[in-house]
Amino acid sequence: MLQWSAECVPRTAARTHYIIRQPRSCGRIRRILSGRDRNRSGDSRWRIPIDEEGRTLINWHIDPDKPEWRFSFEHVPVARLMGIPRLRKYLADDEARRAFHRDAFARIRYGEAAAGHANYVELVNRRRQLRARNVTDAETAELAGIEAQLNAIDDENIALVIEAADEILGEVASPEDRAALDPEMLRIVELAERHTQTERKIDESIRGKLARIDKVKAQLRPLIQGNICLIGYTATAVADTVNTPVFDEVPGVMAHANVINSMLVDLFPEMPDRWVIVVLTLVTGLAVTGVTVWRDPWVSLVAMFLVVAVLTVIALGSFYVSTYHVDIVGPLIAVFLSWAFVTLYRQLTEQRQKRAFSKSLAQYTSPAIAAQLADQLTRQAGQLDLSPRARTVTCFFSDLKGFTSISERLGASRTRDVLNPYLEAMSGVLIKSNAMINKFMGDGIFAFFNPPIHPVENHARAAFEASLDSFVALERLKDVLATGDLETEVRALSMRIGVNTGEVFVGDYGSSNKLDYTCIGDTVNLSARLEPACKPFGISTMVSQSTLNAAGDGYVVRHLGGLQVVGKKEAVQVYELIGRTGEVDGEVADYAEKYGEAVRRFQSRDWSGALRILSHCRKSRPDDLAVDLLEGNIRSHQTDPPPDDWNQAIELTSK
Repeated sequence: MLQWSAECVPRTAARTHYIIRQPRSCGRIRRILSGRDRNRSGDSRWRIPIDEEGRTLINWHIDPDKPEWRFSFEHVPVARLMGIPRLRKYLADDEARRAFHRDAFARIRYGEAAAGHANYVELVNRRRQLRARNVTDAETAELAGIEAQLNAIDDENIALVIEAADEILGEVASPEDRAALDPEMLRIVELAERHTQTERKIDESIRGKLARIDKVKAQLRPLIQGNICLIGYTATAVADTVNTPVFDEVPGVMAHANVINSMLVDLFPEMPDRWVIVVLTLVTGLAVTGVTVWRDPWVSLVAMFLVVAVLTVIALGSFYVSTYHVDIVGPLIAVFLSWAFVTLYRQLTEQRQKRAFSKSLAQYTSPAIAAQLADQLTRQAGQLDLSPRARTVTCFFSDLKGFTSISERLGASRTRDVLNPYLEAMSGVLIKSNAMINKFMGDGIFAFFNPPIHPVENHARAAFEASLDSFVALERLKDVLATGDLETEVRALSMRIGVNTGEVFVGDYGSSNKLDYTCIGDTVNLSARLEPACKPFGISTMVSQSTLNAAGDGYVVRHLGGLQVVGKKEAVQVYELIGRTGEVDGEVADYAEKYGEAVRRFQSRDWSGALRILSHCRKSRPDDLAVDLLEGNIRSHQTDPPPDDWNQAIELTSK
């Protein structure tokens, strides 16, 4: 029987270790644990980590090849063990029968009234008494002596009786001879025959049972001898089952077996101190919080799962490598709650800011652009930079020709009926072309392409497309509004557009009470001057050289010459945007090329050559105001030649 002594050795104020000493008498376990830490007396020790409530973690033993609890340890069915006592019971019954028959041999030999038989019965009764209780050392010696005496008497009685019976039976040759025997002798002969046969049968039965007992012992000895054996229920139908981290339902005796196995191999799972878990919880929670605050929800969600994966790897790795159990439930809860609360906060606050920003922005750009910019605001955690910065943009100015006089004739109410649909139609064209509509100035519109908050890859080309589409939209609007008393005024509507490309400063401008996201610079001023400059040339769209260069091929334009802009020494070369290549009539394109040649001769001071070309242009288009304007400049320079540093600009004779 194993005997244990135990003591609690404190390690910290919150955790202890349970130390169990193994006495020297435990030879089998002591050999298993040879080489382990021993105290001064030579006893082996187990150091069992326990928590504040005196509990310890179980190191569950699993066979990798057969991961089921029934294969964790050697299991011996109880029926195999109970076979030995059952055979021993049957063996005791056989021995009782043999004792009865041997008593019969004693009666045959001594006679029931003889002193020898009484002495034999007394020895048998004494043996029965000693076998029925735990005997002392003296009684053990007495029992051995009685056993020896009875065995000797039985052997002698059996031998004498059988010998006498054989002698008598040898003389009895026939049934008549048997009938001639006196009754007492005949009784002895019959008893000898019957008990001799029974003795042989009992001996055979006893020898068979002893052989079976030896066989079962030989089978069980390697499984049991020298090992610790636990007896318990293993059937799933009984109440002694427990749930474990490794098996759903395990017999309770398996928990005890794994505890003992952990002691024998001196391998108990250990847990870190509480402060380690607290630090791990804070670090993971703060990490996920930081990512969730500064990045968009999808990135933070991926980051959260990565942190969960890292925690899982740490827990599994530390346990499988060194049976070090890191409880990651707290860190996992902290990670999830950090992500959930920060995400919820952003949904309640930043998304509200995003919707407000998107609603405000949608007033002067498309809803799609507004949503995109609002998303950018969200990705940058509300830090969308709207401060002025240098940017190359394309500015767009448009205006209805003569709308002031038209509005005077229509009155306020009817002017609104025309103006609002016009602004709505033009806004649709500009928004479709990814323009940022900056402001409405009565019937005038100012928009620009490629602000920092909404980059447009080819903004000059987008401005050309918006200009051409605006005239198409205006004609459609006329067909819709030209009804009743508005027909005359609506049919008379015409539009002028000025487009210029260059560097400006784009951002918020204004006061603390009112800010406007707009662009400021010479590029804006020039674009604003190109729109009214269309009037003296008699054209609808005027674009600058910079815009034409940026837009590239694909458009038919007419070179109008250079314009002198206030604050600029050099003249700005301007063009009339006629249409897309392939959509413009060939005669119109030839006329534009012919007029451009006249401009080039004008700029090279070939006055007569320019006038000769213009005379052909006048025959083709007698009402072209640009021809009149250029011809007037040529004749003026013929009378009064320009200076040597002439900038080749065309002087406008009207506004």
